[in-house]
Amino acid sequence: KNIVGMNNVKHQLVELKKFLELQTKLEKLGKEMPKFNLHMMFLGNAGTGKTTIARMVAQTLFDLGYVRENKCIEVEAKDLIAAYSGQTPLKTGRAINSALGGVLFIDEAYSMKSDTAVTVLIQEMENRRDNVIVILAGYSERMKAFMEINEGLVSRVPYWIDFPDYNTDELTEIFRLMTKERGFSITEDALNNARCIFEKARHKENFGNGRYARNLLENAIQKQSVRLMGKRGSAGDIRKKELFLITGQDIESMRELDEEKD
Repeated sequence: KNIVGMNNVKHQLVELKKFLELQTKLEKLGKEMPKFNLHMMFLGNAGTGKTTIARMVAQTLFDLGYVRENKCIEVEAKDLIAAYSGQTPLKTGRAINSALGGVLFIDEAYSMKSDTAVTVLIQEMENRRDNVIVILAGYSERMKAFMEINEGLVSRVPYWIDFPDYNTDELTEIFRLMTKERGFSITEDALNNARCIFEKARHKENFGNGRYARNLLENAIQKQSVRLMGKRGSAGDIRKKELFLITGQDIESMRELDEEKD
């Protein structure tokens, strides 16, 4: 609930949580329940929170007793493919084994070009569905095309969750929270400058969403350092309240830089 935006994602996961809570209660009452197939696919652009939510899913499944361990093993598709095709089944199997008892998160799953790796993954998802939850993630269109490679994938991944891009207000709030988490304060004019940058940048191709917000903050902190050192001359002369304050000047310089790239 504390995560910015993603209302549809939250709704789907809350519904799943309610379902699993009921299954857990039935089991406690002596009703033997089968283990449901909970493999998932996260569809969305970069920086939309897929990895963050995967970790939360792992935590929730552990809290409900649906998995034995609170772990989310994060890999990329390339980590499942060996240099020599004959070794690929072993490498894919190792990735699955590393996540047993928890969640395996495969980012950019559409990059899994090896038919062998896909075949082994499908087999393991079926044979070990009681012992590991696999989450396949990546860009929406590429993931949908990837799922058509093997019809077995579609039947083994019942939960498809779309992660939309953040809007301007959400990006601004994410930026504000990131600033706070870093221990900085931010002026209102700095936030307004950031908002203007987000409004323009989010319409560009391959926009990074949350990653873009993080990069903007890190650049602003660098600009702040240059501004303060230029003003005070030495770090020892900088007052504490200045040291942890991001102003409009720090974001304005980034705004000008962003405009120069067009």
